[in-house]
Amino acid sequence: MVLEFQCIYGQKHPVPGDVWHRFARCLVAGGDRYDRYMCSALFMTMRTPEECSQALEKIDLVKSKIAAEEQFGINDTYINFSASGAQVEIFIEEEPDAAEGCFNLEEFRKAICAWQEFLRTPESAYKIQVSIA
Repeated sequence: MVLEFQCIYGQKHPVPGDVWHRFARCLVAGGDRYDRYMCSALFMTMRTPEECSQALEKIDLVKSKIAAEEQFGINDTYINFSASGAQVEIFIEEEPDAAEGCFNLEEFRKAICAWQEFLRTPESAYKIQVSIA
């Protein structure tokens, strides 16, 4: 599976200056569930490299069996990490599909690591592609 991370120029704000928006999307045909759940979870819950680190710590707790389940998220988007995988829950979905939002823990970990690296890059690095599968 190939994900693309983009940095899109928003506008010039009078106080903070240039505003940039970072997004993730899946480039592979048939990757709709990756767009809808995994990519949405990345840009809706992990806005800083530190938040990515927090999510990675939760995955590590589950993988090392220190915790049976860990939850990460804010507002209406949460990710439940357990031995069975990473389950993305988007509570504003009209017709949520639990099976579509479930991913392998290692696959989700790779996506978070790549997203974290992307968040550390300057806005001028506007596109990065990464394979997570």
